Amino acid sequence: MPQANDVRNDAVLAKCLALITKTRDRVRQVDKTDFPTARSEDARQLILAALEALVDPKHLAAMDPQVLYNKLIRMQELVDDVESSASRDISWPLVSYWSDVWNDFFGDTGPSVFFASIPEHNYKISTYSARLRLLLTGLLSSGVITNLLGNRKLYCLHLASLEHTNLPMYANIAHEFGHALHDTCEMEIHARWANSFSPVIQSMLLDFVSADRDAAVRRILRTAHVLRRFAEECFADLIGARLAGPAFLLSLDEIAWGQDRDTWIVKLVPNDQQIRAYPSFNFRLSSIKQVIDIVEFIRDTKREFKSLDTDKLKATPDYLSAVEIDDSRDTVSAPVIDQDRDVIKEILSRHLDAVKDAIKSFIDGCQSFIDTKYGAQPQLDIRDIAALVHRLENDILPNIVPDNTLLGRPAAFPEILNAAAIFRLHLLMHAGPGSEAVLAEDVSKVERLTEKALEVSYVQRRYKANFIEV
Repeated sequence: MPQANDVRNDAVLAKCLALITKTRDRVRQVDKTDFPTARSEDARQLILAALEALVDPKHLAAMDPQVLYNKLIRMQELVDDVESSASRDISWPLVSYWSDVWNDFFGDTGPSVFFASIPEHNYKISTYSARLRLLLTGLLSSGVITNLLGNRKLYCLHLASLEHTNLPMYANIAHEFGHALHDTCEMEIHARWANSFSPVIQSMLLDFVSADRDAAVRRILRTAHVLRRFAEECFADLIGARLAGPAFLLSLDEIAWGQDRDTWIVKLVPNDQQIRAYPSFNFRLSSIKQVIDIVEFIRDTKREFKSLDTDKLKATPDYLSAVEIDDSRDTVSAPVIDQDRDVIKEILSRHLDAVKDAIKSFIDGCQSFIDTKYGAQPQLDIRDIAALVHRLENDILPNIVPDNTLLGRPAAFPEILNAAAIFRLHLLMHAGPGSEAVLAEDVSKVERLTEKALEVSYVQRRYKANFIEV
């Protein structure tokens, strides 16, 4: 007579097989011609190959049906990423441009990236191939998993669906690239981190020993993970500022609207590798202003904006200087209950100024490293930005910079992005009470003009490159 557990496992396995079939059909139905970049198809093929391996009878025989069922449920999140990677949810000219930037960093043989839309108001990046590998571990042998996934990394960069048409907010993509670059250059970056943070870690260790000698080593090691997470966020900001300029400053400032701007957040978990920590928005924005030399940008922009027609638009650069960066009232928050939380929070608070100094030293070192490895920081053409803002002011596509010729000169992507960010800010700053409908229409118009300009610019650049190659 069959045992109850055997009968239950047979039922679970039957449901697993039905779920695999349903999931496989769901992935197959995704129209690959609707993907904004080719890397989305890579993700689709990976998940399909994994599902085919899971349903293979020679692999199924060794699986625990309960474990398989649990992991199939979690695998639906990976399918969601593929489905939400369609062009209807994502501006293809923007992500195509950012894909080219990614390739400049990592080349043809390095990690790759695709883009997906998510409902939460956030931008984040994860290693898609690693997430899939983790789900397959315990179901398939390591050899089968390696054959399926290979050794290359595939990242998924998640974009806030609410900001789908808010193109300047896509500047946050550059920050997420910073996390991937941090992973790739971890050894070189860690050496600079250690050099900058060693003094403050030594000082903190003395405080941990005074609080509890027996727990001191555990607590300082966990605190070191916190400090690494702080530094990684600021490194990603450095890349964001280098690639997107003031547009990134404005996009991060907008993300901070409605949030606590002067709190350093520490999320302790039992697995120290999964500890998360974030500097305050005010400190991050202050650091970004230094990276892009916002004082010089404002001065030059105001000079070039004198030729614009609208007085209020001429004054828009002043908002950049008004972006809040006062981090003198910063505090530390540790919302997750943990045995070491109170002590780590208290000692971090005590040494917060020293932590800030260490981060600044670390960023300075990373700037030199990035300059050496990837070239000097790209410089924005302020005159081009002013010319593009003038076109937006007159409801004209901001894709051409006048140069006394009939056709003009195609605008570069960073200048279009920054012009759109500044002009959109102007609309938001000067919307009066009761003008919601007019504001919505004006913002929508600018978004359409900007997306079309980016599309035309991208196609022109690709055509020119291909024509030269031929």
